[in-house]
Amino acid sequence: MPATCFTCGDRGHIAADCPNNEVLDTRPTWCGICDRRTRLVIIDRDNGTVRRCPDCHPTPRKPLTQHRRCPACHLTIYEWDSSACGQHESPVAPDKRPSRERIEEIVGSNS
Repeated sequence: MPATCFTCGDRGHIAADCPNNEVLDTRPTWCGICDRRTRLVIIDRDNGTVRRCPDCHPTPRKPLTQHRRCPACHLTIYEWDSSACGQHESPVAPDKRPSRERIEEIVGSNS
């Protein structure tokens, strides 16, 4: 039984090899600067901040799903950020390392 393409619905090929892929792609032509698959542009590599490409993303002005506006200062912040205005930062992960005494106890028992 021949394979059915999930992209165009034709038989005889799969979606990864679809010859109709370019015809069905309704997005603007790729600009070559952003990521080809996601159409996201990296703004800050240190923080991993990204935004939609203004040149070739289909909805460049729409915020990402993980973003929202702060009701007080109207900055774009992450959805999980619930800190007071002016202190918009990433959450601090809890320190799960053992205490220094426990480390010395473990190292001392192995010697």
